[in-house]
Formats: sequence, structure tokens, C-alpha cells
Amino acid sequence: MTKKSLALFLVMASLACATVLTDQNTAPIASVRMTPDSTDVPIGTAAHIFAFPLDSTGALRPGQNVVWATSDQLVATVDDTGGVVGVGDGTATITATVKGVQGVARVRVGPAPQIALGADSIEFDAQAGQASPVPQTVAVTNTGGLSLSGLTIGGITYGAGAQGWLLAAFDTTVAPATLTLTPASGAITTVGTYTATVPIAAPGASNSPQQIDVFLVVAPGPPTTYQMAITAGNNQLVAAGTALVIAPEVTITDSFSNPIAGLPVTFQVIAGGGTLGGPAVVNTDAAGKASATGWTVAANGAVPADGRYVNQLQVTAPSTNGATVQALAYFSYSANVHSIWPAQGCTGCHGAANFGGLELDLAAATTYANELFDVPTGCASGTLKQVASGGGIAAETASLLINKLDHTAPAACPSGMPSNATLIPAATRDTIRAWIRAGAPLN
Repeated sequence: MTKKSLALFLVMASLACATVLTDQNTAPIASVRMTPDSTDVPIGTAAHIFAFPLDSTGALRPGQNVVWATSDQLVATVDDTGGVVGVGDGTATITATVKGVQGVARVRVGPAPQIALGADSIEFDAQAGQASPVPQTVAVTNTGGLSLSGLTIGGITYGAGAQGWLLAAFDTTVAPATLTLTPASGAITTVGTYTATVPIAAPGASNSPQQIDVFLVVAPGPPTTYQMAITAGNNQLVAAGTALVIAPEVTITDSFSNPIAGLPVTFQVIAGGGTLGGPAVVNTDAAGKASATGWTVAANGAVPADGRYVNQLQVTAPSTNGATVQALAYFSYSANVHSIWPAQGCTGCHGAANFGGLELDLAAATTYANELFDVPTGCASGTLKQVASGGGIAAETASLLINKLDHTAPAACPSGMPSNATLIPAATRDTIRAWIRAGAPLN
């Protein structure tokens, strides 16, 4: 294309564009569309209405001069851009005129709406790892003026612990509306109280946003899952007639290890003949624990081979498997044996005169260390000791003391105690026998 031809083309194109613009600007206005065509404006607040001139084909005719007017200045005012301000109660018509064609919008003015909640807090009760509670609803109404619309739910915020366990939804965005809160707690297995905050908002509401506090209280799992475990005081070795140093303790939990509080636990002596010094029924504390206080063990019945008497405490509680706590009782020299000598007349021969090389009227510890425990004898070619160490039946057999008391000592050994003609009671001899079998402890 030559320069001359190009210049001619540009001139013709410019004339064509001018013709189109001229036609568009001179096309008659057929209507004026108002957006919005109806709105609520709270007193003292502002809104904006837009006017769109259209020709007969529905095409937008921009750049037109728009004249704005209100039907009632005491209700609403309007500026030359469509800005509306609510003045007082009532309804006003806002008019936009373009080349003699009018568009109208309805403006209702009054007090601002207010969000009213049927409840500002909701509680759900659940069990660890079980089905979620049923949903609950909250009524949302308007206690102000105009209409409460555009209801929305903001982001739910959660407290410590489990997250994302709550769903919230409206049935409509215009009050009155119903908010449905649906918990999803089935995966939560830790006991506790969980919190969530649900914000409710609406444009134009004078008190927006409002909030609902939601509490999810998770209790232990169902009773069929309760477990009892001994957590302290089992298998203690205790001198007969004394209380256990560590009180037997059980802990009760559900299948997720959550403690069960307030459950009655019963303690009952079932073997050994001991006694409980505290209450037989104790409720579990907040940690699911219950203890038996003052369990005093006894040593009754046939002498055990190891000299240790089994005592048992049966522990039961509703919906649990139960447990049995065991303690072993033994006889000590200081508490159980030393007092036998004067009571049975043995110190008459084995007192300060030290008849037979055995002085039993000394203090308990002195007698034990100097006269009895592991003290050699010349009896049976030196194979016997006054009281042999090591415990068990073997120690009993190797102890001259019990052989003399039973009148079973070898003929070459000293005579029986307290005399060849007299045996001390069998139960008393069994106390000494059990003491030796238990290893002949001093205390």
C-alpha cells in the first residue's frame, strides 16, 4: 500500500468511527435501570444507587447526564452521584432522570436491624470414641428495625485440643432463620471439654457480629470398656501384724485410658486373715485412682515352705474386671520371736547364767546377733548352727534352736527346750519355724 493509499484509508476509518459514535450518542434513551431497585438504609447510614441508561435495544448508553431526586427529604436524601443517606422512618422513592426518562428505586429507612440469638452457648455431651451427639439448633431473629438479611457464618475458631469437630449451617440468610450445629466427635477419644466459637454476621446489623460459644464435653467411654489395673502396693513383704507401707492402689480407665472418676471401689480381705484399717468402699478420684488404707497383714495357717504367708485383698468395682492385690507376711525376731523366751520360761535356763552357751535374756538385737543368727555350735560335729541362714526348710533343718524346741535334736546335742519333758505350744513353735524359713529376719 502506498503512503497516499494509507492516508486515504485512515481518513475513511476515522469518519466511520465518528459516524458510529454520533449514532450511539444520539440514539434515544428507552429506560433507566436502577441497581438496586429496592434497598433498606438504617437511619444515619449511607448507601449507593446506580443508574444505567439503556436504549431500545437494551444497550448501555454511558456518559449521560443523570438528575437525581428523592420523594421525601425527611426520609432519605440523595446526591448527584446516587449516594443515599437515611434520615428518618419511612419509605422514599429515589428517581434518576436521563433525557426525560426516569428510573425509580424504593428506599426504606428505619432503625438498624439487630441480630438476636436464641442461645449464645450450646453444650454437647459425648462419650470417648462413640457416636456423635445429635445436632442442636439456634433461632436467629431480628430485634431491631428494617430487615435482617445477608446472614453469614464466619470461620469457626477452636480452643485447645481437637479441631474441626463442628459444622454450622443456616436454612436461610434472612431472619428469622435457623442455625444448625452438628458435632462430629466420634474420633475424639481423650476425655475433656472442647470449645468452639461460631461468629454470626449480617450487613447493616447494628450489633454484627454476634457469636455462639459451643462446648463439647467428652466423658469416658461406656462402662463395658472399663479396665482396672493395680498401680501401687502389690506384692509387698511385710512383718506380720503391721500395716503395708504402700497402700494398695488401683486405677480404673476406659478403653482409651481415660480415668473414671467417682466409681465406688470395694476392698475385701479374702486370704491371710489380715484386716483393713480404712473404709472398705472408696470412690475413685479425678485420676481414676482408689486406695485401701491401713491393710494389716497376718500370718495364719500352716507354715509355708518359705515362711511367707500369703495375704490377699480382692478389689471390685462396677463394670470392671476386678483385681487381687497380694502381700506376704513374715515373722521377725524383734516383733514376734524375742518375747517368746520369757513367756515360755526359756530365760530361766538361758538367762544371765548363760546355761548351755545360749543367753536369751539380752536385748533383741544383741541376742539375735551374738547368740542366734548364724552362730556356730559344736552339735552334730558342728553341722548345726543356733539359727541357720538362707531360709527355707533347709535352714530349719540346720538350726539347733528349732530342733531343741521340737525335741528332735540329735542325741549328742543339748537336751530339749524348755525341758526334755515339756514342749512349748505348737503354734508358738510354728512362729519360730516360720521365722527361720523366712530367712530369720531381725525386723
